[in-house]
Amino acid sequence: MNENFEEVWSDIRQRLMSGTLVRYWSAEEGYTGGAFSIDGVDGAAVIARHGQIGHGRRLSKRDFEQLFAFWGAYNRGTISRAELGKRSESMPYILSILQWREESQISATPTLRISSLPKPQQSETLLATGLAGHNQYGKQVLHEATEGRAALHGPSIEIDYGVGPPARIDATVANIAVEIESGISKQVRWSILDLICDPYP
Repeated sequence: MNENFEEVWSDIRQRLMSGTLVRYWSAEEGYTGGAFSIDGVDGAAVIARHGQIGHGRRLSKRDFEQLFAFWGAYNRGTISRAELGKRSESMPYILSILQWREESQISATPTLRISSLPKPQQSETLLATGLAGHNQYGKQVLHEATEGRAALHGPSIEIDYGVGPPARIDATVANIAVEIESGISKQVRWSILDLICDPYP
């Protein structure tokens, strides 16, 4: 199906929230490891950041439009990644965002039905993101409920108390801190403390 770029750009601006973590992707290899976060989106560009101290990179609407013109051909294998790289230095980011958009469209449903979610051990999303532990299912529900916009890794989920290693919460969605806990009362109290100390509201 041929999509109009302006509609695609509008959809990206609507779905891609600040704080979203996008995994690097290529048609040849799938998810290649690593990810970048979204600092913001406006009418002219998406601002992406790789790593905690990396500088924000401006991915212009014009570059999105140039690469989107070849999106179908790239997925069919009729144009190479190297060729697309000649058209924009932002190619790795933009292709990953276009793939993220397609996946978020597929996972979007009018009503979230918890019973229809895959079991944790069968979830490709969990395997791909490396989620593990007793709260896997909660993170899967959160991922599906936010259409992939929840950040489950990266600097936004760490709380630095100034001594020792940082504490960690389970996720952030935009500027909201999220903690998933179904354990004993002591674990719940620790989770509440982490949330109170987190800079996110």
